[in-house]
Amino acid sequence: MMNRFRKWLYKPKRTDPQLLAQFYYADEELNQVAAELDSLDGRKDPQRCTLLVNQFRSCQDNVLNIINQIMDECIPHERANRDFCVKFPEEIRHDNLAGQLWFGAECLAAGSIIMNREIESMAMRPLAKDLTRSLEEVRNIIRDQALRDLNLYTEKMKDSLKHFDVLFAEFELSYVSAMVPVKSPKEYYVQQEVIVLFCETVERALRLGYLTQDMIDDYEPALMFTIPRLAIVCGLVVYSEGPLNLDHKPEDMSELFRPFHTLLRKIRDLLQTLTEDELHTLERNLCISQDVDFPVRADPEVPSVITPVLTATLPPKELSAKAENTEAELACSMQYDEQELEQLNRMVHRVGDEMSSLLSPPSICQSPAHRPTLRNSSSTEASPTRHHLDNLTDEEDRVFFMDDLDGAGEALAGLDSVHR
Repeated sequence: MMNRFRKWLYKPKRTDPQLLAQFYYADEELNQVAAELDSLDGRKDPQRCTLLVNQFRSCQDNVLNIINQIMDECIPHERANRDFCVKFPEEIRHDNLAGQLWFGAECLAAGSIIMNREIESMAMRPLAKDLTRSLEEVRNIIRDQALRDLNLYTEKMKDSLKHFDVLFAEFELSYVSAMVPVKSPKEYYVQQEVIVLFCETVERALRLGYLTQDMIDDYEPALMFTIPRLAIVCGLVVYSEGPLNLDHKPEDMSELFRPFHTLLRKIRDLLQTLTEDELHTLERNLCISQDVDFPVRADPEVPSVITPVLTATLPPKELSAKAENTEAELACSMQYDEQELEQLNRMVHRVGDEMSSLLSPPSICQSPAHRPTLRNSSSTEASPTRHHLDNLTDEEDRVFFMDDLDGAGEALAGLDSVHR
């Protein structure tokens, strides 16, 4: 009764620009959409369900965004460290990630598991429960303070926000690491070395006249083949202490080159036999052979010079047997050479793809497997998502995929049918 009276008496104006007032109405809108979702039968009206889910997603993103602004304002120097985010793949580093994490925490806290991530799910569940409880507490405290004094951030609110921020950062790292490959500090450093190798290769190629600045400025397509080839040569004989240092163990190399360790060692040994002029000639030829694969001879042949020599020194039977053995050995050798050349082509294309991804601007597209759906409903009761998930009994219904975040309408309809 007292809360209703205070709400009637001190309710902030919708046009008030202060953060607490903005949060009050954002949270209220979220509660309204959540209540409608909770009462909706998604099977009967799937279009309405999809519309509400999209609206709900937008409301949740708005609530989390305002909470983040409040933390920036009231605890600016006590925010949780998020330097680990630089290790995340570009496709998931977008504005909607926080909402997706909220959904994941709700699912895990309710007992669901991530498909093919059972161990990680069990390990994250206690943290997910702590996070969802902390978020409920934060929403309650901010909402209550909005009905008291819009200009005051109490110590209780600050402590609650600090706790929530730490939990959210911990869950973000754990959850994303379970979903996608996240590089360790060592792997991240090795990746930076590869980038430096590409840059030094281009700088050297410009200095020696292999490439022109116009080719770089015009994004010449041939560079996608030329630069990787030159980078392999440079990494083996010019900048041999870099990421292609074959004196290191294979496991210490970049995963880009690790599968080709044996082949790279053989290439390095051959390159070290070249003079400086021969090396420059080779590099120029690698630039000329733009997007054509390395040539592979199809039919192995025995060199003609072998037969006359053998004819003069061996009896006919021994000559025939020797010729057959020599031809078989050469055929095996050529087959092995073909395999190495195919492996070399594969490495060059792989290096080109890696160069493109490392040196190109970040993708503006979101990953299709990382989009949010349903989460909390109100500050005083469990969310509709939690409400549905708590009632799941079959083990299959407690498994969710990252793709489930994209099919929000279908997911809600499925959960609704289980609930009934």
